[in-house]
Amino acid sequence: MESALLKWFNFDTGNITDIKEITKDLTKGSVKDLEDDKIYCVICDNIISNIKYKTHINGSFDHTFTNPSKFNYHIGCFKKAPGCVYKGLFTDQFTWFEGCSWKYALCGSCSSHLGWLYKDKGKSIFFGLILDRIKFG
Repeated sequence: MESALLKWFNFDTGNITDIKEITKDLTKGSVKDLEDDKIYCVICDNIISNIKYKTHINGSFDHTFTNPSKFNYHIGCFKKAPGCVYKGLFTDQFTWFEGCSWKYALCGSCSSHLGWLYKDKGKSIFFGLILDRIKFG
């Protein structure tokens, strides 16, 4: 009699699979269903970015700032955020990153304010996304 621990029941297909086959697939790196590197808008689930775009600005991925209206923001820095659209003109007024200007970054689907697009004088860009307005897959 085979051990039940060596079998896996797939609820989608109704089939029983040998656990050795599953682990063989996992060791090949085929873990698409188990791992999601995408970053989503918490309001509408639009795909905003990807974990591979995380970056360090001024030595850190995340930063906490207070704006002139006394609102606190905990942001994470990303090289790209293809799911965002931008609003306004670049300004350096009240910038949190010296030498950088910014404009608003909104969700491309629901228009929620997700953070800011920053541009330095050399025209390099990065995004400061508000961490409680995005979710990691």
